[in-house]
Amino acid sequence: MNSPVRRYAVCFAVLSWVAIAWSGCATQKKTVTPEEARARGEQLLRQMSNKLASAPAMTFETSESHDRVRRNGQKKEFRFSREVTLRRPGNVLFRYTEGDRDGTACYDGKKVTLVSNKHKVWVQGKVPATIDETIDYLADHYDVPLPMADLMYSSPYDALMTPDTKGGYVGTEKIEGSDCEHLSYQHEVVDWDIWVAVKGDPLPCRLQILHKQDAGQPKSVLTFRNWNLAPQLTDDMFAAKIPEGYERIALLEKATEDDLPKAKPTKQK
Repeated sequence: MNSPVRRYAVCFAVLSWVAIAWSGCATQKKTVTPEEARARGEQLLRQMSNKLASAPAMTFETSESHDRVRRNGQKKEFRFSREVTLRRPGNVLFRYTEGDRDGTACYDGKKVTLVSNKHKVWVQGKVPATIDETIDYLADHYDVPLPMADLMYSSPYDALMTPDTKGGYVGTEKIEGSDCEHLSYQHEVVDWDIWVAVKGDPLPCRLQILHKQDAGQPKSVLTFRNWNLAPQLTDDMFAAKIPEGYERIALLEKATEDDLPKAKPTKQK
């Protein structure tokens, strides 16, 4: 005959097994159809976009890693942190730190000014009057990479999504200890993933971009922190501040086919 201690031990073991099994079932991810994933992703993206678009000003910080593909095809990852201050419709300030390098980039609604403290140089160029127009102008004329640009537009949803974009909701994951909704999308040019905060405002936790059509398919990963959608800002914060003794260098536009010398027509014999 089993003793009371033996019966208690067996009972406890059974109850523990049941509790573990129940807990495992409770934490399993719910299986969703592609249609449900698309709809859930659509909902979360629009909520995030609306929240960002409705803020007349914001500040946030990023930790970023970017692949740089060399001419020989080798990839090199470089990392830096960035502090961003934005005020609609036409003001942005970046402060970045990369190892022993640091600098600023400011946009005052008329021109963009970039300052490198390590090299003690600065550049400046005229740009359009709004953030949306300036993002496009910098990409078209100077080939300036700005992976977070889609989140800075007046409608992040429209900047991110196209009719050819496929994908949607993946599940809940932790980013730096916080629960975030993971969305994953695929496109002919880029694949991108975004994680949106579960608690509080639906703001980006992380953004990952894979440039499929670029040599070596470089990847960028940006982790966002310390969002503030109601900062106290002044005009002076966006004014160009160039330290004394810094040298101005030329801001060169990227070459296009229109810039190439035209071949002279040959005479027909």
